[in-house]
Amino acid sequence: MQKFGEKDTKLNEFPGKAENIEVHKAIDTARRFLEQYNSAIVFRSANLEEKTWVIMMNVGLVPERVIRVRINSENGKILGYTQ
Repeated sequence: MQKFGEKDTKLNEFPGKAENIEVHKAIDTARRFLEQYNSAIVFRSANLEEKTWVIMMNVGLVPERVIRVRINSENGKILGYTQ
């Protein structure tokens, strides 16, 4: 399992060129999905579990919630989310 944290925000900080594009696309997909329903969104972490990106985002100002978005790493489709 690969894990990326909130400090790993620059493209060249992620190992492996192919994974750079995938993780950033997954983070962007999760962010755009959550922005439909929430205003304040902050990236926390991204984990690659088998063929699924698990993106953790802080959502809201007060109280802040953590939402976990699961994204297929092959086609970029959202598989689901939990709060």
